[in-house]
Order: sequence, then structure tokens, then C-alpha cells
Amino acid sequence: MARLLPEAVHDERRARAEADFLRRLGAELSEDWTVLHSLNLGASERAGEFEADFVLLHPRGRLTLELKGGTVLCVDGAWWSVNDRGRWRIAPPFHQARRNDHEIRLHLARELGEADPAADQPHAHAVVFPSCDFDLPTIEAPRARVLDRRALARPLGEVIPPLLDLALEQWRGRKPGQPDPAPLAPADLGRARDLLRPDLRLTPSLSSEEFDAQLARLSAEQLAVFRMMEGNPRLRVTGPAGTGKTLMALEACRREARLRPSSRIGLVCFNRLLGRHLASAAEREGLANVVAGTLFRQMDLLLGLEAVPVGSPHAAYVERAALAAAAAEALPESEKLDLLVVDEGQDFRLTPDHLRVLGGLLRGGFASGRWRWFEDPAQALVYAATPPAPHPAADAARRELDAAPEARLERNWRNTEPVALAFARVTGHGAGVGSGFEGPGVAAALAPAGRELDALDALLRKVVLPRHRPEEVAVLSVRGTGRELFHGVAKLGGVPVAEWEGGPARPGELRVSTVAKAKGLEAHAVVLVDLERLASERERRAAYVGMSRAKYALYVLAGPEAYEAVVRAASGPA
Repeated sequence: MARLLPEAVHDERRARAEADFLRRLGAELSEDWTVLHSLNLGASERAGEFEADFVLLHPRGRLTLELKGGTVLCVDGAWWSVNDRGRWRIAPPFHQARRNDHEIRLHLARELGEADPAADQPHAHAVVFPSCDFDLPTIEAPRARVLDRRALARPLGEVIPPLLDLALEQWRGRKPGQPDPAPLAPADLGRARDLLRPDLRLTPSLSSEEFDAQLARLSAEQLAVFRMMEGNPRLRVTGPAGTGKTLMALEACRREARLRPSSRIGLVCFNRLLGRHLASAAEREGLANVVAGTLFRQMDLLLGLEAVPVGSPHAAYVERAALAAAAAEALPESEKLDLLVVDEGQDFRLTPDHLRVLGGLLRGGFASGRWRWFEDPAQALVYAATPPAPHPAADAARRELDAAPEARLERNWRNTEPVALAFARVTGHGAGVGSGFEGPGVAAALAPAGRELDALDALLRKVVLPRHRPEEVAVLSVRGTGRELFHGVAKLGGVPVAEWEGGPARPGELRVSTVAKAKGLEAHAVVLVDLERLASERERRAAYVGMSRAKYALYVLAGPEAYEAVVRAASGPA
């Protein structure tokens, strides 16, 4: 399979022909190819804004393709695109392809030097007409540079490589008598790719809308993980907060559904609000063969029972898990999942019946089934200072998890640099490769004993809400449900509050929740409260999870001991 950058067309409804062709390129070309779709050439030194539909990179050469879908006309030298809404004038496609090919060569030569192998590589251009038969030979459109409907009826693995031969012929014409160039080494090909389409993220602004207007493109690090998935039926993916584990878990399900439409897929997490988000995403995207949600939802579906009521004694959840484990292990293999994708995997490791349910639901179990396990051990809020008691089934599952190939994510794609630096210094967790996003410094405020709620109200009124709209802010407590500083309060900072349920915030409303409930979610600005000490690993993990929910701005209201630690490690007082 070719490597696609990006993996899909941004607006498939408006670019159906390009989306179909991109999918074919990915599926029908070999792994030697890298495909750049919709490459903007606006950095050209000459006036004008250009876009190359497809740029194909290969060790033997570079190809620039212009695609024209639907009906295309050329009348009196003018080119037109036609559909049921009428027709409109378009740029001459062969001129576009030639110009774009030339601009790319000039850009590489400017950046790398004319003699650099990546700049001097053979290159050629062509035009793709996926819906038309191009029968009229013309000096403007040599047959060798046309891929029409008849040509595309053959596999692209047969149709595209001859264009590399054309590129080499052109190179020989420019450099007569010189020996043919050697295929590009992977490092040289990578330099060309990085110059044309580097990994990047838009710089955040002070509004959540602009912050979220980021490039929807997987990083090179994340793409490497998916390439590992192609060759490994079982894979454990680890990484600190903000590295995109949840996004990748969902993407793994999308890819499985595309490649194996009849596959039965389970997407499982621990947190209730995150489970609701994943279930909603799967439904919204029409992933009918993906059962998404929390493990507890999976157990309820398996047993055909209503969910355990919120607030029930812990023993009720333990009993439900034991029943579900026995039922999962008794399932016929034909009724089990073909692929199990687990997010928040760290939260299942300590509970034997949870591991039994997961292994029992999967055809072949942990030992020989197909699974993807995403985890960050530092986010395990169910923390045990000593190893769990021996349990044959659970111990076997843990051994399989730890013996599987591991892919490690390091780059933070969620938090600004100040936020990421703060939670790494304060908690000792989450140190990875920074996002490079600029943002405000992290601010800490002291919560005087007996006046903590007044301090929170003042922090919101004087500091937070003048900088952010209420709906951009989430107030999180490191305490359990019912013990939060804001428990039972209808307003904070003069604005109404609502329990954070994971969905979009209502305008003018402040969201509140606990760190445990909000794990897996994120907010533009976070106010972390009830932080009193950072002496134990449990306290540091709770702070790590809470602080890392903040994408752009972080404010911490802490008791004297924790306040000093935060101020020393982060930016300063609010």
C-alpha cells in the first residue's frame, strides 16, 4: 500500500473523483510510493496561487498529476467542466500539470540546490480523466501523458509506473551522455517529502474556534504506527497525554471497516464520557460494524441487562463484571469480535474480570486474536503501589500484552508548550516531544483555608472569564464525585454551571466535572481545583490527568503545599 499524505480528501462530497482516485492510489500502488494530495504551491515566487492535485514520490522519479472529473470539454481552445448544474471555464489541464511540475522542481532546487539528488530527480506530469475516454491526439496532449477511463480500468500498479519511464526519458534529453541517476535513498526521498509537505499544526490563537481550525492530518509518527499495524495482528501503542491515542484508536476502526467491511469490530474504553463520544462518532460516520463505548456497555450488551445504576455500591459493578467474564468466555468463536481496539488500556490491567471480558469477546483471545491496545500507564487513576494478586487468566493476558510489539508516541498534539511543560514538571509524567504551539503561561492561585470557593469565584471573575468565553472553560476537581469544591453550586464567576457531559458546551455556560470523569476529554481552558498535595503517586497522577485536559490555557487553584510546587515548576501566580 502506498503512503497517503493526507489519508483522505478533506471534503469528499465536493471532490468525489479525487477521493476515489486517492483511495485507489493507496490500495493499488506499492509501499515504495508516497502520494501527496492537494499540494498548495502558493509559496511560488511568481504571482498566483496554484494547487497540484496529486504529487507522487518514488525512488525512481516524481510525478505531478492533474485530475479532471466528470465531463470535460475543449471548444475553440477553451476548457470547460460540465455537470447537471451547467458548465464553467477551467484552466487548461495539461498547462496546469506542466506548470505545477515545474514549480515543484524549482522549489526543491531553491531549497536543496540544483545538484541535490532530490531536486535533480527525473520528473514528469500527466492528466487524469477518470470519467472520459480521451480519443483526440493533439500536440498539447501526448497519449503518454493521459490516463483516461480506459487506462484506469487496469490496476494502477500497471498504469502509473510507465510514467517513471517517461520521466527518465525526459531527464536523459536534458542531460545527454550522463549516466542514469540512481534511485533516491530513503533519506533523500524523505527530505523531498518534508520540504513539500512537512508535519505541522496551525498556531493557536486566543479563541477555541481558531485553535481547533488545525490541519486534519496524521503526523509522520502516527502514520508509522499504522504501518506497524499492517504487519502486526497484535500491537500495543503507548504514549503520554496529548499524543493522539484516542484519535488513532478510532482511525484504526475506520481502516479496518474499509479494508474488511464484514469484520466485527469492538472499540472499548473505560471512561463513560469518552465512551459516549466514541459511540457517537462511530454512529455519525456510519461505522455499522463497530460496537463502540465503554467496557461496561459491552458487558451490558453481552448479558442483555440494563446498565448498573449510577451510584450503586462497588459490589454491584464487581458482580456484573464476573457475570460478563463468564459469558464472554462461553461465547462461540463465530460470535466473537474479529478486531478489538482498546483505548485507556491502563485502566483495565488491574481488574482480572475486565481482562477476562476483553479476551473472551475476541476471536482467538489475547494470545492469537487481532487487537490494538492504547495506553498511558501514568493515567491509571486506579493505582496500586504493589503488584496485583496472582490470577491465571489475568496474568496470561498481561503477559500477552507486554510481549506484543510496541509502538511509542512522543509528540504532543494537544497542549500548548507551556501547558505540556507545566504538567511534566509538576507531576513527573508526560515528558515527550513538545507540540511547538505558543500559548499563555500557566497560572496558579492560592486557595486560603476556609475560603477556597471565594478564591475560585475571584479567579474566574478577575482572570479567567475576561480572557475566555464561559463555554471555552472547564473547571475540574481532583476529588471524587460529591466532594468537589463546587458541588451543589449553581453559579461560578457569575455564570451558570453545568455538569460536563462530554458534548459541546452551551454558550454562556461553564462546565464542571471531576478529573476522573473528564479523562479522555479536553477543553480550551481548564481551571484545576482541590489540588492540595503532590506527595503521593496517586496525587501526581490525578494532577497529570487534570492538567493535560487543557489545550490552550491552564489555571490551578491549590492549597499552600501544591501551590508552591506549581509556581516553582510553571509560570507563576495568577
